[in-house]
Amino acid sequence: MKRILWFLIFAFWAISALAQVKIRTYLSDDTIRFAQRTTLNIDITVPGGTPVLMPQLPDTLTKDLEVSRLTIDTTKHGKNVSYRFSIEIFAFDDTVFSIPSIPFRVADKLYSSDSTLKLVVLPIEKDSEQIAKIDTSQVIDVFDVKAPIHPRLTFREIWLRYRYWLLGLLLLVLIGFLIYYLYKKIKERRKLKEIPFEEQIEPHELAFKRLKELEEKRLYQKGDFKNYYYELTEILRQYIERRFFIRALESTTNELKILLEAAGHIPGELKMQLIELFEMADLAKFAGFKPLPDVCQRHMDFAYKFVEETKPQPQVEEDTQDTQQVVNQENEEK
Repeated sequence: MKRILWFLIFAFWAISALAQVKIRTYLSDDTIRFAQRTTLNIDITVPGGTPVLMPQLPDTLTKDLEVSRLTIDTTKHGKNVSYRFSIEIFAFDDTVFSIPSIPFRVADKLYSSDSTLKLVVLPIEKDSEQIAKIDTSQVIDVFDVKAPIHPRLTFREIWLRYRYWLLGLLLLVLIGFLIYYLYKKIKERRKLKEIPFEEQIEPHELAFKRLKELEEKRLYQKGDFKNYYYELTEILRQYIERRFFIRALESTTNELKILLEAAGHIPGELKMQLIELFEMADLAKFAGFKPLPDVCQRHMDFAYKFVEETKPQPQVEEDTQDTQQVVNQENEEK
């Protein structure tokens, strides 16, 4: 019994709420000219808290009757709320339009606006007074057609128009520069590795000759520390490789350090100073380090010293052979 009572109360409330829905549809101007506009107004009054929803409008209500915009105004009157849907429309034909109904939802029930509205569209009015003012007796000079104007292109327009070509050209230039740089480096490396074929030059003689040539170039005095240390280390690496058969030309400084530590026929002090020179040279060649001129000259002096102290000593070997012969003769006499 209680459920039936609640159901009746709810049904009575819903019916009373729907009974209070008031709808009014009207045009702000029901007679307009071609291509002019008017406003279709739909006023909906509902109890407060009742939702009102209008579906999305299309671009045109009918053919040649276009929708420009939709505005919604809300006004509260005591317990009721009024919604005004103002639809701005344009007419593009001189005829009589029947305004179609527009559906909307109040709570859970569907409603629609008045479909009996008519919109009268008149043709464009011709101003006879303005036509009469036109003087057709005047002679109008006829001028030649002007040649096309060619405005100057801005940098931005040139970039937007030819950017792909410009980027491609820049890429080709960079590739060409890289090829030339690598070719030059390979050529220089091969030149440094080249051993004269005119005569068999001993490793230490070739090292002294090239150290002398490097001194005459005065590279570090000119501020060219990179090429100075590049040639100095290449001279020493080539000498070490030919003199001690150590793979020095193709080894990094760390690899060469390991190979030199394993070589027992080079004094330890010379090894330490040689590694120090190579590490300083790496900073100058790859990190842009600029040592003092005194340091550069000290490294040159050490290069001469290293070659001088590690070159073969034929005189010592001859003395040893002579001493051995004397010992052998004394043994034979005994």
